[in-house]
Amino acid sequence: MLGNGSPKAGAKGDVRRKPGSLGKAKGTDALRRENDMPRDAANAEGLNKAQRDKLHDEIGGEGLNYHEIREIARQIKQGLL
Repeated sequence: MLGNGSPKAGAKGDVRRKPGSLGKAKGTDALRRENDMPRDAANAEGLNKAQRDKLHDEIGGEGLNYHEIREIARQIKQGLL
């Protein structure tokens, strides 16, 4: 424990949080589902590696649903973003 009563980073019981999750802890299944949506949208729109990287940069931490991610992927494919 640190002097302020909080556990040291990496200590037993330390809760890891994904950036952009507004302090809510997520389980493995929720994180996997969250990672599946951008991949599925990128595959559906036929994005190349550079476009996938752009999609990642655009949606990171935004908490978007699949349809919103797909629309951003479509805009990237069309060169609008």
